[in-house]
Amino acid sequence: MPQNIWPWNNPNGLRESSQTNFSYGTSTATSSTTLTAAKLTGAADDVFLNMTGTLAAGATATTDTAANIVAAIPQAQRYVGANYILRIINSSSGAFAWTIAGGSGVTVNGTATIAQNTWREFLVTLGSGLTTVTLQSVGTGTNS
Repeated sequence: MPQNIWPWNNPNGLRESSQTNFSYGTSTATSSTTLTAAKLTGAADDVFLNMTGTLAAGATATTDTAANIVAAIPQAQRYVGANYILRIINSSSGAFAWTIAGGSGVTVNGTATIAQNTWREFLVTLGSGLTTVTLQSVGTGTNS
């Protein structure tokens, strides 16, 4: 059998027909906030969230719960070990950082701060029993 027919080698076979490869959203929060599951999901491969609100001080962006994040992912992609890239962009005109914190059932590993005019990428992975979600920091860069 050709290797490319297996689901893990054919992401299109795991996507619902309405799901795109990537999505882009914004948050205009100007102080600590909760990032809803809808803002943290929405694409099969890459999700971009731009934090555009003007910060007056450093703030915390807490993720939605693991249960809500899992529920927001299409059924075809809900399996233990499923993952995607989440890029959070801090394009605030205030010279302050966002810090990402995990909601109930969500673990954030690695550096979780995002300075002004930078972005940070996280590998989002669905965990055991689809009751946990992990955000692993995997890289950062500057906005151009």
